[in-house]
Amino acid sequence: MVEAPGDYKWISYRSNGFGQADTMIKPHEQYLMLGNDMEQRCQYYRELFRHHLDNKQLHEIREAAKQELVLGNDRFKDEIEQILQRRVRPGKPGRPCVKEEGECYGVY
Repeated sequence: MVEAPGDYKWISYRSNGFGQADTMIKPHEQYLMLGNDMEQRCQYYRELFRHHLDNKQLHEIREAAKQELVLGNDRFKDEIEQILQRRVRPGKPGRPCVKEEGECYGVY
């Protein structure tokens, strides 16, 4: 497509990364939290795109997004599960175990 994100005409990168005025772009709350002024926000925003993601990383991100899962270490996942009150990592495959008289039936 393009060599660098700022080369693509229909993207907010030029506004967020270089401070170019664009009437179609309204700064997002998270973007505004990147720094105290426009120069600092632009610098930190560009830094987010400095490193190239390899195919393995892209695949992990896409799979997590498709399944509404969270990427990160176990501590981070524990914290997010506590906040959201739901699982954010893959469950065990198969049907849940049904316990009857001390025995467990089903796939586990």
